[in-house]
Amino acid sequence: MKKHAITAFFGIFLFGSLSLFAQFGGGNADDPINWSYEIKNNGNQEVSLIAKAKVDAEWHLYSQYFDDGGPIKLSITFDESDKFELVGKTTESPEAHMELDDIFGINVGYFAEEASFTQKIKVLSASDFAVNITIDGQACYDADGKCVMIEGENTFSVKGFKATKPVVKEVVTEKENAQTEANELNNETSETVVNKVDVEPLVINNTDNNSVKTEKETASNGGIWTLFFIA
Repeated sequence: MKKHAITAFFGIFLFGSLSLFAQFGGGNADDPINWSYEIKNNGNQEVSLIAKAKVDAEWHLYSQYFDDGGPIKLSITFDESDKFELVGKTTESPEAHMELDDIFGINVGYFAEEASFTQKIKVLSASDFAVNITIDGQACYDADGKCVMIEGENTFSVKGFKATKPVVKEVVTEKENAQTEANELNNETSETVVNKVDVEPLVINNTDNNSVKTEKETASNGGIWTLFFIA
């Protein structure tokens, strides 16, 4: 009899545990958000640190950005360091769904299924370093409104920025460029003028000289005869 009573007790206990298990969303009740992390190098000393949330079915995760006075917002923090600096605020993708909360009486933002949270940083260190991220927030079950606190944490390994020697390029001002073009134009003009000048050789025509001489002698003789007749 005692044996049957113990068996019945364990049967009731097991049934109650299974009922409680089913009521709160099964084994995901305490951990409805699965986190993954990745890092993306954007170049120019900028890196994106990305946290991705996979939200279980019938659950929703609250956003970072909506008015105060409502449910607990998502909080994402990074340990401070002199090896990097934050660039802007942590962005969300896709945009949070906004809806009026009947209990709090304000519009709240939340995500279903999945969401990504990205924080850009500027790398200030030449050596590799680590960045710690801590996530806290609240997720709620759609069926009965049960809410649980969620958390996540990760350490990103970031490559240091090794500066390269800058390439120095000769800077030519517009004035210098114009002067160079003017000089080149003058040189081309001078060469053109020299090429167009035809130097004709000096040709001494003996026949023409003789003809000129004869004409002069004739004119001289004619003058003498004229004087003779006048006399």
